[in-house]
Amino acid sequence: LPGEVPLEVEILGVRRPLACRAPAVRQLDDLFDEPHRRPVRQALDPVHCGTLVYFSRPTSLPFHDGSRARRPAVSGILDRFADVRSAEPGRLLVHLPGRDAGRSASDIWRDHELLAGQIHACGVRPNQLVVSGASNEPSGVALFLACRALDVTLLAVDPGTTPHELTELGDRFQAAALALPAGAGSALTRDSASGTDVAGLTLVVRDLGVARTYPGVALLKLSSGSTGTPKTAVATDAQLARDGSQIIRGMGIGPDDTQIAAIPLSHSYGFSVLVMPLLLQGTPIVLRESFVPQQLPADARTFDARRFPGVPFMFQYFLDHPPGGGWPRTLQQLVSAGARL
Repeated sequence: LPGEVPLEVEILGVRRPLACRAPAVRQLDDLFDEPHRRPVRQALDPVHCGTLVYFSRPTSLPFHDGSRARRPAVSGILDRFADVRSAEPGRLLVHLPGRDAGRSASDIWRDHELLAGQIHACGVRPNQLVVSGASNEPSGVALFLACRALDVTLLAVDPGTTPHELTELGDRFQAAALALPAGAGSALTRDSASGTDVAGLTLVVRDLGVARTYPGVALLKLSSGSTGTPKTAVATDAQLARDGSQIIRGMGIGPDDTQIAAIPLSHSYGFSVLVMPLLLQGTPIVLRESFVPQQLPADARTFDARRFPGVPFMFQYFLDHPPGGGWPRTLQQLVSAGARL
């Protein structure tokens, strides 16, 4: 839209006229006194509101495509999670036993804003690739949402992937940036050791001049390789949303069915069964970095977990070594995949 764009905004009964020169972004913080600012942030969708875009920090990230004149692609997944957050902002969705207090819907939203702002500030552009070795980190879900907000493609790999292997994957897929657990950037061999720490992750920018683009791709979705050579499937935002909705219906996953997340969220299985129900309808997870048999019964009892998606060796272990206190009564649905049971 050329020239001045007259807008009138009403938030919590407070009306303010705006005059924005498209596609500039005007901070709503400037329009309200301090007591109003917190409810303003809670009330607004921070990604897009028509022509007016609001973030809690100054940024022009929603409009960047080189010309700074494009509205971002709408992400159905991001919109669905915005609804989850609006409904119950303080509800814990990621339980982190032994690490910290967990992440609420609002925490995940805040982390996704911080990560999106930093990814954009690093120079990563729409359709370029971020390779993540932090899928089972507390901010792993927020990183996926940040990529959706920016129309950036994500490739999430196993939590045990070494920094050297992550660098090689970045070369192979011509990634624009790498995401690692906070502080791990110094272990990278060729990339800048001065990665930026944000929301519990370290972001390391690569050679943007040779970064490949993946138009329309939300996720390069990995198989585990447990039954053969690992495969990567190209998935769009809409395909992931439909896949998640089918899984929710087919498996009968409810918004209150807390799930044990002890498998890699980077694999197709973990992402579809654990991450997508969380984003689409707010199904909580108990997130572990890896499977430790003694932790699972205790986690199920502590968090009233109902569902455990696992792989055959995990169930074989419990057949050979039944839990000392018996099987948790709440844990009523077990899912096996990844190999023949």
